[in-house]
Amino acid sequence: MESILEEVERLRATTDRFMRVLSIDTPNFTQVDINELFNGLLKKYKNIIPEQLKLKIIFAQDLPLVRCDEVQITTVFVNILENAIEAMEGKGIISLRTSLVEKIRDKVQIINKETQAEPDIKRLIEIRIEDTGKGLSSDQMQNLFKPFYSTKENGTGLGLVIAKRIIESHKGEILISSKKGIGTVVTVLLPIAGV
Repeated sequence: MESILEEVERLRATTDRFMRVLSIDTPNFTQVDINELFNGLLKKYKNIIPEQLKLKIIFAQDLPLVRCDEVQITTVFVNILENAIEAMEGKGIISLRTSLVEKIRDKVQIINKETQAEPDIKRLIEIRIEDTGKGLSSDQMQNLFKPFYSTKENGTGLGLVIAKRIIESHKGEILISSKKGIGTVVTVLLPIAGV
């Protein structure tokens, strides 16, 4: 009987998450320091992260603020970090890097704050989360953003779907690359405030 109740609760939680996917609130945009957002997030997570798992943090200094809904963006990064932690199976390295980048069509390059922007160049904050976990196969990669597809035994398959919807509602991008047995890199690009 207890396992039936657990399954009902899991299905209820899945339904709730799916409904959130369908009705992501309109973002409440504010100007946010992405490095401060991550510092706060990492303080909350430090007791959850296994000791054998190392964090490598490289934050660019003096980044412009991003225009985002802090609650929604935090939801995105919590999901990405939880996925990375689970993929690591308790050991390895998670690297977290922030940078100011320029995007010309589909080419992205790291710059500094003083670099003069050309009119057709878009400036973005790049957040890159890399893990040395088990990685994903090409088949898994093709399905990552499909609702209810999960690489985890007890996953709902909605986390990355929600993350992508949130990032797109912020006029940003989420990119994922992975190699089986090597690890995964998740890159999020967000527009800077005032642009």
